[in-house]
Amino acid sequence: MSKFYLLGKYSKEGLASIVDNPDSDRSAVAKAMISSVGGNFLQYDFLRGHYDFVAIFDNVDFDKAAAIKAATVSTGMFDAVDLFETVDLNKIAANAKNVQGIFTKPGK
Repeated sequence: MSKFYLLGKYSKEGLASIVDNPDSDRSAVAKAMISSVGGNFLQYDFLRGHYDFVAIFDNVDFDKAAAIKAATVSTGMFDAVDLFETVDLNKIAANAKNVQGIFTKPGK
């Protein structure tokens, strides 16, 4: 199964909640959410830059990973949440090689 990266940016309300509760363990919340769908929690880190955090997990299919994202977004505590799935580039390239040359420009 793939590995997933869930990156998020807190809303003003979300950041205010963290400032008001600086001892809150956000990784424990992420781990509980991921475990609830049978996922394997790997890592949770806060980031500098466009995103505020990343949660890394595996052992779930895309539907369950998307459910984790949907549940996260539904809290209203985030301005942005993006889900990324790792892929096997060699498999993609092999499939691309198989279909390469089939496409033709219109009129050809």
